[in-house]
Amino acid sequence: MAPFTLCALAILVGILLKISEELFPKFKPLILSSAGIFFFLCFLGKLIPIWEKLAVLGETSFGNQLFSLLFKGFGIALLISLSASFCRDLGEEKLAEKLELCGKGAILYLSLPVLEQVLNRIGEIVD
Repeated sequence: MAPFTLCALAILVGILLKISEELFPKFKPLILSSAGIFFFLCFLGKLIPIWEKLAVLGETSFGNQLFSLLFKGFGIALLISLSASFCRDLGEEKLAEKLELCGKGAILYLSLPVLEQVLNRIGEIVD
């Protein structure tokens, strides 16, 4: 979807949120979540072709395992960021902070094999 269309849709959703805030306040979280999911799906539509090209590049250029870990880390960060944004939109700031902390831990755990390989290489160089 074109950037201008997305901007127009965002403005329309903003106007709809202001109207619903006064007339139907219970629908505000539903409208906001629906718009967020729609924008995320638009983002994924643009991201998937780039993702596929990068995967092919990663398989041909250097360690497939490291590139796979990079993709997983990016996916975790994206998912956690989106989920935390939804929590913040619903007014749950503390829940969003805890979710982000868990995401950081998951990415740190995911990076342990990379750290191990780096330390092994450093050990080989030093010996």
